[in-house]
Amino acid sequence: MADVLLAALRSFADAVAEKSATSLPAGSEEQLRAPFENLLSAAAAGFGVEATCVGEAALPNRLGRPDFAVSRGGALAGYVELKAPGTGADQRRFRGRNRRQFKRFSAIPNILYGDGNEWALYRGGERSGRVVRLAGDVVREGADAVQEQDAAQLAGLLREFLAWQPILPLDVRGRIDLKAFAALLAPLCQLLRDDVAEALGATASTRRRDSTARRAGGSVLAQLANDWRQLLFPDATDGQFADAYAQTVVFAMLLGRAEGAEPLTLETARETLAAHH
Repeated sequence: MADVLLAALRSFADAVAEKSATSLPAGSEEQLRAPFENLLSAAAAGFGVEATCVGEAALPNRLGRPDFAVSRGGALAGYVELKAPGTGADQRRFRGRNRRQFKRFSAIPNILYGDGNEWALYRGGERSGRVVRLAGDVVREGADAVQEQDAAQLAGLLREFLAWQPILPLDVRGRIDLKAFAALLAPLCQLLRDDVAEALGATASTRRRDSTARRAGGSVLAQLANDWRQLLFPDATDGQFADAYAQTVVFAMLLGRAEGAEPLTLETARETLAAHH
């Protein structure tokens, strides 16, 4: 495995160096995206698992979502946030937008940060293990920036990242501790709420700029918010709708799992609940 990851990490470093020498903006995380996908795929294959990166679209001037969601065997394993080379992966050094973004992403139970030269794993806002630092600089040196011990350390970090499993809080009788479970879900529900509020804000801005969008009534989410006001709470703000929407989705997913939805997705939860709820 060490040889496999060493070769993959050196290929990653060469690819980043090559992209950095092209017309991509200097200091951009875009230099890392495609090389990282190849790196993670090679690492997962070496571990004997199947992992897939699903990219998220960037939202200009918004904190948005992590760069990738990573699935392992069809189930969500975690997220990856790539930073411009030189930013680092130690959250204690983050400033400005990166600090605000880290605070937002601290609700995520398993997220890998990397800037090409540094890598760190965070769970619930707390770092798991040490920051892995390559011997050199991938932008300037390419494969020469990577030494054998770098590959060994990063292999351990990636293995831990891909091996994550959700752990339910149990009481002394071995049953789910509902209060602790609610505390575990609350920050994730808040993250969904913020996503909805952000999407509604973006839709409102688009409608103000684009008469076509105004005639079409905006996004599906905006139409849902309008329907919700007409049927339930006519004076509700976008923020109140986003809060209620997030809680409804989280509760429905939990109820779907309790009713036997497997694997748990929005579609399986909907199908499971449709007959009785």
